[in-house]
Amino acid sequence: MFNTVVIAEDDLDARKYLKLIIECVSGFEVVGEASNGHELVQLTEKLRPDVIFLDVRMPKMDGVEAANEIMDINPLTIFVFSTAYNEYMSEAFDLYAFDYITKPLDESRVINTLKRIKMLQKRKTNRLDNTEISYQDNKILLQCDEGLAVVYQDEIIFISREGRKTVLYTVHGQYTTSEPLQDIEKKLNDKLFMRTHRSYIVNVTMVSRIIRWTKKTYTILFRHIPEEALLTSDRLEEIKNIMK
Repeated sequence: MFNTVVIAEDDLDARKYLKLIIECVSGFEVVGEASNGHELVQLTEKLRPDVIFLDVRMPKMDGVEAANEIMDINPLTIFVFSTAYNEYMSEAFDLYAFDYITKPLDESRVINTLKRIKMLQKRKTNRLDNTEISYQDNKILLQCDEGLAVVYQDEIIFISREGRKTVLYTVHGQYTTSEPLQDIEKKLNDKLFMRTHRSYIVNVTMVSRIIRWTKKTYTILFRHIPEEALLTSDRLEEIKNIMK
């Protein structure tokens, strides 16, 4: 299985060099290149890459601004920032960067980052048995693409903002709506649900495991489905207390 990669760098020679390194490591395929932040966002919407190597300083839209937009398109994107300016490191990690590489790029440093990504992607997860939990059946009315739907809150696993749509993952399938995440959040029982990330609301009773993803982010695994949600580190203690 390949991890698809997009490279965003305004220096053509740097792009070529980085592409050569990436494609020498098994398990990675460069599927697109961008010379500025606007091109990167457009490529991400089209290709949905697993990994993005991006320069912080680019014309039209810098890497940090582009990553901010991409987080709304696909919050599970792995970002590897590169720049010659160390002062951007803190801002990059605030965007849940997987890694930050200073220029000039060192081949062994890039390869080490790729190996870490492979280890992360190959991790094996143990799922808990599907045990049924009884809660009061609180229903919400949802305006879906197909019309109106009645959804039972205790059957919702998690909710995510994906592009311009909101997707509800339930034990019976998915519902897609144009309703903003914050509007749906107001309808939910706060004893069952928690906002774990700006793009995710999670039913804490459905959580199987929580695993570190980046320096400031965790992934949440669920009992019923293979899809994952994100949790920011500042909310880790809160979800632990709720799950107790």
